[in-house]
Amino acid sequence: MTTKEKVKRVREGRELDPKELVRQIGVMNVLAISGGRTAAILDGENYVIGLQLPCGANRQVEITLNFWDTYTVRRYRTIVKGEQRGEDILEFEQDMVYCDEIAEVAYRASIWR
Repeated sequence: MTTKEKVKRVREGRELDPKELVRQIGVMNVLAISGGRTAAILDGENYVIGLQLPCGANRQVEITLNFWDTYTVRRYRTIVKGEQRGEDILEFEQDMVYCDEIAEVAYRASIWR
């Protein structure tokens, strides 16, 4: 699903091992998406619930583990100029992604042109 709406980032999901998520995505896909840069997404209780892959031009791909053992992949764009500075726009979202599909969906989310 592709949208262009202002949102607050969702910070909920199950705890996961970020190294295992990188293995499921594939090291070469992580290199293609973000140049190898990753950041952990933490919930309110400091548990790692996902991975953030910065893909340039103020965009980030975020992958979080749902409570149903599937992933949610989102691409956000952060506004850096003007009155709306600092707000996020959700540009891509796909729910119910299984572990064997995560590499393809994460790569597709990183492409915005």
